[in-house]
Parts: sequence; structure tokens; C-alpha cells
Amino acid sequence: MAKLTIYDSQGNRYRSSGRDPTEVSDRIEKFFFGGVRVFLDTGSQNELVVFFRARETKGGRAEQYYAVYETDSLNQIFTRFKDDLRERIEDEFEMTLQTTSDDVEVFSKLDGGKGDLPGSREDHRMISSLVGRGESLQIRTRDASAGLALLYEYTHGDADTLAIAENARITELSDCDLTIELGGDAPLSPIGETESLFDDYREQRSAGGGSQEGTDRSSRPRATTDSNSGSTRSQSRSVVFMATVGIAGVLVLGVLAVALVNAAALYGVSETDSLDPIVIVDGEEPDPELESVAVTGESTQLLTDGGEFVDHATITVNDADGFSISGDADGQERAYVAVTRDGEVIAETETDIDGGLDSVEVGPLTDGDAELLIAVGDDPVSADDPAIEEEISITIEGVEET
Repeated sequence: MAKLTIYDSQGNRYRSSGRDPTEVSDRIEKFFFGGVRVFLDTGSQNELVVFFRARETKGGRAEQYYAVYETDSLNQIFTRFKDDLRERIEDEFEMTLQTTSDDVEVFSKLDGGKGDLPGSREDHRMISSLVGRGESLQIRTRDASAGLALLYEYTHGDADTLAIAENARITELSDCDLTIELGGDAPLSPIGETESLFDDYREQRSAGGGSQEGTDRSSRPRATTDSNSGSTRSQSRSVVFMATVGIAGVLVLGVLAVALVNAAALYGVSETDSLDPIVIVDGEEPDPELESVAVTGESTQLLTDGGEFVDHATITVNDADGFSISGDADGQERAYVAVTRDGEVIAETETDIDGGLDSVEVGPLTDGDAELLIAVGDDPVSADDPAIEEEISITIEGVEET
């Protein structure tokens, strides 16, 4: 059961009648002066705080308000919030929502679905890793659309508290896992102490220290592709070798030569005492992963939570009675997506991809419970080949009856 409470910009609870309780929220007043547009806490009781404007009369001035929305479920929280708010404001309070001024652009677009995500893959690897380690990050992006794309991206990730604000560095947001400040020139840039956190992260990686993901809250390993620099994926098998050169100086070239010399030294075949064994350390190759997978029907929702796939998702279909899937497929070449019910395939798609799922369409569908299969690889239809395969249960809603 969701609870919706309305406050004015001074933190006074809105009273539609003398019977309504009197209540003052200092936090709401400070949110207003800090230009907070959205605050989301996904703790045990999910709380969404949103700035909006409304008129008490058609010709009246649009006053400033905050809505505090408490709900047990994150599923389609932004859509449900706006539906409940519109019912409260327009039907119960007989006011009119105002959605045209610049300061309510975030509110207007809140349930519009995920747009293009600003920043590079390296940026988001840093954000995920640092937030997973418990750091509080402040980043700046250009506008409301970019800010909301970031909010959607990390709502189901390691960040428990997120905010979009005109000023990310107010005291009330100091403990926020990820605060997004609007008004930057670049698509995405760190601000404040987050700049040094990004610099330290890069130095650790360049020095071979890695991203310290062993301390992350997420248990799934992350991909390590750096798309900005154009470098290839990190070598999954590292070769560490040492050779002592004799009097003539021996240059060992190629993996085969290294292996032969190593074997000779280890088993006593070589008579050269000055040649020490060459040790090759064969590290474990990490399995490829599906990252940040989202499904878009009537609205967008993540299928991954903290790096793991959710067990179940309720999907309201789009106008074509289907949905699309997007996400990072860890460099794989083809994808196969199928929806099955009672062991029978009711919709399926196989397509070429370029390392990521880019709005792979599935449908048309029918309402009811089903299973969603996502497989990627060179030949993902083959039962023996998929490099990555995930399956979750889904409930399909919103199909128009004919």
C-alpha cells in the first residue's frame, strides 16, 4: 500500500481542510533551497521525494510543492507515483498540475522511460565500483533527460539513495550514494571530492591495482572493457616469466619457445646451470556477463539488481503488445531472446549484436505468467554454445483484447 504526502516549499504539510494534521518537515524546506528535484531511498521502505508545481485555480499562480511517496515496491515506481499524485492533486484537491516551467522538467519526464545514458563505459564502471565500495558520489550532467537516464540506470544497482538536484553539495545530500547535479557542459563529469575518487580509481587500474571490486556490495564480477581509450579487453590469461641470460645472451621469443625452455629447465634436460626455470602463471578466465539489462514496455525497468538478475519482473507491454531489451552483452556477437509459457515458445527473436543488446524487440505477447530467456554468444540458439544465458520469470500485462 503506497502512502502519498504533499508539502509546500516551506515544509508545511498541505492541508486541504482543517481536519488534516499539521506537520512541518525541515528536510523538505532544505530540499527546496538546494533545488532538489528528485530524491529516492530504496531501503526497507522505498521513499520517493519529488518537486512539482500546481495551481489551486486555473488563473492562479503555480505554487511549488514536494510529494513524498512511500511504497513497498520499486516496480514501476515512477509511473505509479505520477498516477497517484495526479489523482490526489486533480481529483481530491481539485488543483491543476503545471508541467511547462523549467524547474519541473524532471517531474514532467519522470515516467517517460530511459533515454540515452550519458558518459562512457569507463565512467559507469567507476561509478558502479565506487558506489559499491560505499563511496558517496556527486556527478554533473547536462539536463533533465540525462539526469533521469542516470537515475534509472542506478536505481536497481548498488546505490540505495539517489538524487537529482541543482546543487549536489548541500548537507542534506552529503550521505547520498549518488547525487546528480544538472547544468553541466559535459555529458558526465565528477564534481567535488568525486574528482579525486575518479583519479584514484584510474591510477589504481593503470598501476595494476584493479578496481577493488572484491570489496563491492555486488557479488557479480564486472566487465573490464575501456571503450573510451579503444583498448582491447584485459587479457584473461596473464603470462609472467623470468629468464636469466647466459654468457651469449639468449632471447626467447614466442609462447612455444618459452614453454620448451621452461620444460627443459624444470626437468633437467638443459645442461646450462645459469638458465633458471621460466614460470608461466595461468590465471582463471572470467565468464562473460550480461550487465545493466533493462526491459522497456510501457515504461523501462531494470532486470538486474546489484549485478544479479531479479527473480521476477512484471512487464506492461508497449503499443505493439511487446517489449524491448537493452543492456551490455560483454562483447558477444548474437543474441537469442524467447518468451515461453508452459514449455512452449510464444515469442522469440534472434539477431546480430555488437557487444550489447540495443532495443531487441520481442512480441507480440499475451497476458499472463511466462519465462524470459536471454542468451548471447556466437550461436546462442544452440543449447551447447551460449556464452551467457539468463532466465527469469515474468508476468505480462496490458495486452489489448481483440
